[in-house]
Amino acid sequence: MQIKLFLDQDQLAEAVRQHPLPDHLEDGVYNVDKIAEALDVSLPTAGRFLKAGMPAIESGAMGRPWKIRLSIAWAWLEVYRKQRAEEKLGPAQRRRLQIKKFRDALRGA
Repeated sequence: MQIKLFLDQDQLAEAVRQHPLPDHLEDGVYNVDKIAEALDVSLPTAGRFLKAGMPAIESGAMGRPWKIRLSIAWAWLEVYRKQRAEEKLGPAQRRRLQIKKFRDALRGA
């Protein structure tokens, strides 16, 4: 089952802050082929990420390429993968994670 992950501007800004691009990648606006290459995923997988909510500056269409900012795609993917991993947790693991998040929130982490 594919999850959907739509982040608002504030959530995206926080995700980019928490998940910066690795040093070997240069931020910029790229088409979906270059984004797939940078994220080290196949072109069909990059397409699935777009359908799942990965933000794009401009949607591609016949003869028009997608325009996607790499730093935002990278950060979105990190949040998406974390959310997918959390969904796979069992009830006890999920409860421990909730407690940890609550404690972190109390500490201001």
